[in-house]
Amino acid sequence: MSHVSIEKWQSQANALSVVRSTFSPPIRVLLGEAVDVARFVQTYFEPVKDAAGKLLRPGLSLAGSKLSPNIGVEFLELTRSGNSTPREEV
Repeated sequence: MSHVSIEKWQSQANALSVVRSTFSPPIRVLLGEAVDVARFVQTYFEPVKDAAGKLLRPGLSLAGSKLSPNIGVEFLELTRSGNSTPREEV
């Protein structure tokens, strides 16, 4: 991961006022789920059309503007940059 990506997420993590110190599932499970979501987004973000332009499979991009095409990459960046120190634990 690039140093820029780590700085990007570190600054956002530092901006949090409250950070949970525990989660119900193990962190390895959460990270594995994040990687699965990232792969799913990368595979299914764009719709698939045949040569005639007929829609064969809708894509996540058709869900509206609230879903960024970069969300899969951002999930992977977050899983790799999870080395921040929380300021306040709940």
